[in-house]
Amino acid sequence: MKIEHLENLIILSEELNFTKAADRISRQGSSIDQPQLSRQVRAIEKELGQKIGCDDIPLFEVTPRNVQLTERGEIFLEAVRLAIKSINEGIYGIQQVTQGERGKLKLGVIGVITHNFLPEILQIFKQRYPKLQIVLEEMAHPQTQGLLDYQVDIGFTYAPSNFLWNKDLSSNIVLKESLLLVLPKKHRLANVVEIQLTDIAEEDFILPASSTTLGLTEQINILCQQSGFTPKCVQTATFASTIISLVAGEAGISLLPENTRYIQRDGVVFQEIKELSKQLNVVMLWRRRDKSPVLKNFLAIMTEIVNSRGI
Repeated sequence: MKIEHLENLIILSEELNFTKAADRISRQGSSIDQPQLSRQVRAIEKELGQKIGCDDIPLFEVTPRNVQLTERGEIFLEAVRLAIKSINEGIYGIQQVTQGERGKLKLGVIGVITHNFLPEILQIFKQRYPKLQIVLEEMAHPQTQGLLDYQVDIGFTYAPSNFLWNKDLSSNIVLKESLLLVLPKKHRLANVVEIQLTDIAEEDFILPASSTTLGLTEQINILCQQSGFTPKCVQTATFASTIISLVAGEAGISLLPENTRYIQRDGVVFQEIKELSKQLNVVMLWRRRDKSPVLKNFLAIMTEIVNSRGI
């Protein structure tokens, strides 16, 4: 049975008149006359009979003045309507996937990026594409392998502007973030209004572990070296919350992305350093040859956001 013929059967069940049904079908774009429609109905009735091992199954009772559904016709048409509805929903679903409006997108991130940057992006994306599922995967810095192994579709990380990525990956700087100085509350610089980077050259630093946030650690080192010193790292930690707790315990000071200010912790002070304003690159990575419609839509939204911020 052809889907088109079943759809015509539904129209006939609604019109209960072969001529009117044929006219309605023709107006919808499928040219058909009353004899053709009658042959379609007889073919369906014959096929139904063959499937259950009997003579033709009459779906309609036809008299010179009237067309009515038989009891078996009512049962069959009820099932046909449900089947056509499911088929149309399936076709619409396929269309949504083809246009990148439905599906799944896996994002690889490092923890410190998730505090204020990603929520904004995900909110915009969800508003435009409510049928899409976004999956966040917290990963270490080597997201390149996760992308190449198809574990994730997009990666967000920190990296210097001149970082050399795998040739199979594309990259784009999507955010310029400031680094903030994190100090114990009783530190000598806690209440100083203007702090220079050289003011902390002799301090003990607690830095993000390079095994998980290599790009962040590398950028911190580069910025400090531009001011004539290399940070004296006495301890590392994987999570920003752990670093902030260690600073509160006066184990040292730290430099962290400004979004970590949202992590509430007594005993610490966040201070701005002018030289570190908007110096931290947040980079988005994706597979160069990935033609996914979902990825295409995500990249388009990211381009809008980046352009609106003048990055």
